[in-house]
Amino acid sequence: MEPLLGKQGMHVRLNKYVIDQNTAQKNVYQIKVFLFRIRAELSMMQCRESLKPDKM
Repeated sequence: MEPLLGKQGMHVRLNKYVIDQNTAQKNVYQIKVFLFRIRAELSMMQCRESLKPDKM
């Protein structure tokens, strides 16, 4: 009985590790998307600024 429980415990730990990895990857992805959006927004603002006629 003992070795079986040990293996099961390890399996549960492995599953938890995999789940943690997945959530971490999702968080990283969300942060990357967020940064990309901010960059896009900034470049749009810069374009608008450069297109304003009063700059001439």
